[in-house]
Amino acid sequence: MSLEIDSCSSLQSFSLDRSSGAKCYMLSARELFITWADTPQYWMWDCLPESRCVVISHIYSVFPHWHAKCITQLIDYMIVDGNFPRGRFAEVAELIDVCWLEIRGKIESRMLSRKTTYAAYLIFRISDVSQGLGYPPQEASVKVGGHSSTKTVCLQPSDMLSHMHARRASALFGYCVRCRRLMITAEAEEAAEETEEVDGAPQARNDDWMELELGEFYIDDGDDGEVNISLLEIKGGGWKKGLIIEGIEIRPKQ
Repeated sequence: MSLEIDSCSSLQSFSLDRSSGAKCYMLSARELFITWADTPQYWMWDCLPESRCVVISHIYSVFPHWHAKCITQLIDYMIVDGNFPRGRFAEVAELIDVCWLEIRGKIESRMLSRKTTYAAYLIFRISDVSQGLGYPPQEASVKVGGHSSTKTVCLQPSDMLSHMHARRASALFGYCVRCRRLMITAEAEEAAEETEEVDGAPQARNDDWMELELGEFYIDDGDDGEVNISLLEIKGGGWKKGLIIEGIEIRPKQ
């Protein structure tokens, strides 16, 4: 578990992991590279005026001489009391409609704690009107220097299951109207294979957001350069909508 106690801006927030003391960062949606993010017909920027960053900055401005521990205790009280804002930044990005989903983020490895295994997480929500976020699944990757890892993830598993059920129903219909053709078997096997290939699914957080692990990496002594993180779905060609992005969080792997 981590908590912002040192700094917070409109582009990123900094915190310390409570168990290890390792540095944690959150890159806001504005800090990320999102293809067509500034094109209103594809993406929309929603304002969250009562974000955590705004509240924390206000506390520091009102009580500039307070010790960080005092501010931490105040924020703890606000969390327990249910009065601490759920959003961390003043803006979030909402996907209106795209067929090319490309989200990238980066951070200098020197900003992170040494000899620590980190994981990168996309922090997001799914709106009530969503489409194409479960199938095809997405490709997530993390690259540090010459080391990289890539895996298949799914932003909306329920949507993927609906897609698989629809394919199976279509296969069953095809079997009924074309007797002796084993379409249903082939479709069911293909659907099962695609489901098994997904090795990352969202988890609920205690701040009303979801998180999806994009990959993990290790920061060793002497590591320099950038940590590059990405989430892509650019091969399927289907239209997608309803994804709301708060940012990418980088924290020690538990």
